[in-house]
Amino acid sequence: MRAGLPGIASIAVFFGAALAATSLAFIVATSPPGDVRVTVASGSMRPVIPTGSSVAIAKVPVFRLRPGAIIAFTPPRPFPQVVVVHEVASLHRLPRGQTEVITRGVANRSRDPWTLLIGAGATVGVVRVVVTPVERGLLAIAEAAAFGCLALASGVFIAEALTARRKESLAALG
Repeated sequence: MRAGLPGIASIAVFFGAALAATSLAFIVATSPPGDVRVTVASGSMRPVIPTGSSVAIAKVPVFRLRPGAIIAFTPPRPFPQVVVVHEVASLHRLPRGQTEVITRGVANRSRDPWTLLIGAGATVGVVRVVVTPVERGLLAIAEAAAFGCLALASGVFIAEALTARRKESLAALG
């Protein structure tokens, strides 16, 4: 058996490892520990967050909340009880430690029809990471290419090992 990797196998291993490492780094960077993921279903946050994007949400104490932050919340009743991802348009600290929060979708001209009242010491879901559908697609392609490169390299290694064994068997016979 020859020493070293054959050309195609070394290239496949290199690209497979590089793509796998890139995919893993992207997954780790976009999935901070303890964060919750939500998919944005409407266009109210375009162009900041495109429809279909995934967002990672972290719990943050309400006293750290500032206008311009993008938060995830469930609107007060009687509004539909769905998770909404919108920007903090304004907030007011009330005397008892509560915070009144006005939100809006970036693509909307006016504020949301509700006002959030958040208790003192409570936490709020703040968007930390946005992964667009295009980025998710690129990640899927990179993962598929990584597996393909590694499968190709494995096939080349197996073929080379079988060829070497066959040569050894023929040499022993003849």
